[in-house]
Amino acid sequence: MAESIDDYLKKEPGRRMVVIAGGGHLVYGNGIPKRAFRRNSLPYTIILNDGDAEPGIADYVIYPPALDGMTAPKLMATFKEVGGRLLFNDFVKDSPAQAAGLKAGDAILFLDGQPAGTLQDLKLALYTKAKGEVLLVTVARKRFLLGEKVLTVEVKL
Repeated sequence: MAESIDDYLKKEPGRRMVVIAGGGHLVYGNGIPKRAFRRNSLPYTIILNDGDAEPGIADYVIYPPALDGMTAPKLMATFKEVGGRLLFNDFVKDSPAQAAGLKAGDAILFLDGQPAGTLQDLKLALYTKAKGEVLLVTVARKRFLLGEKVLTVEVKL
């Protein structure tokens, strides 16, 4: 990212740039700011939102008010995309997906009857749900010597 910033600023001298990145890439100037500075010696300012106000963590720390927005329910699992399929990788403690019987390695085929194979498909399906509703998850589960078994489980969100 620092290289991209430097390339752009070299092509557009006199322009300014705002970089939006996670706090871990910015705190104490570590990561992006210092790497870009080593390339071009241009001054920078770090603004963090909602962080621990420790000396030197940033030039400015702001505390915006919390928003009362809608939050989509979660399956509380991690995923990996392999061969055009979205596989369950691991589960957080008390995961509704794991409680419903889903297992690591299960490949998602359908969500509420709609084809699904990417993380974006999953996010979209969850976005339309409210906490307490049921999501029908159809998966392909590998079996030893018997190929895959397709099963549908109800996950209470």
